[in-house]
Amino acid sequence: MIKAVIVDVGGVLIDKPVTVMFAYYSSRLKVSIADFKKALSFVDHEWSRGILTEKDFWQRVAVRLRVNEPTEKNLWANGFKLAYKEKQEVLDLIGLLKKQGYELAILSNTEPPVRELFVTRKFPHFSHAVYSCEVGMMKPNRDIYDYTLSKLGVKPQEAVFIDDKQENIAGAKKAGIPTIIFTDIKTLKTELKKLNVRW
Repeated sequence: MIKAVIVDVGGVLIDKPVTVMFAYYSSRLKVSIADFKKALSFVDHEWSRGILTEKDFWQRVAVRLRVNEPTEKNLWANGFKLAYKEKQEVLDLIGLLKKQGYELAILSNTEPPVRELFVTRKFPHFSHAVYSCEVGMMKPNRDIYDYTLSKLGVKPQEAVFIDDKQENIAGAKKAGIPTIIFTDIKTLKTELKKLNVRW
């Protein structure tokens, strides 16, 4: 029986923000989006695991791109704020699941500035939130799924994990967690019903 619902943020609770974010950062650095993404790929794991400060992060990106380090304060958060748009139908469903007594958790690969915004925003209904930059682990590695289950106090088969990325779904499956790949609210509701999750 499902007792807990674990949910990704970007692409599930909010519209996927990276397209707008990457366009914003590349314009500020005066480079192409492709070049920015390539530079990001060298430091993304350390950034998302909270190992780098934002200053260190932008220094490394600037060196990779051979451009001046950006001077805009809160650059990463500013790009995210520009892209931020909640999926209200999903949030409404989460509220109904809470009323039914399900334990609810966020599980997100998130950079420190975005994590701070999420903490301030305080998504309603979630009793737990696991952010990669806070715990030093990332999806799709198994350790972060096991950690989330321990926080919830449930067995893998007693939870369902919802994410929009196939690699993260695969990671959850390796941890023994039932999964739903998010595409739209109608499909999500159909898949939850198949697992006997009610709202």
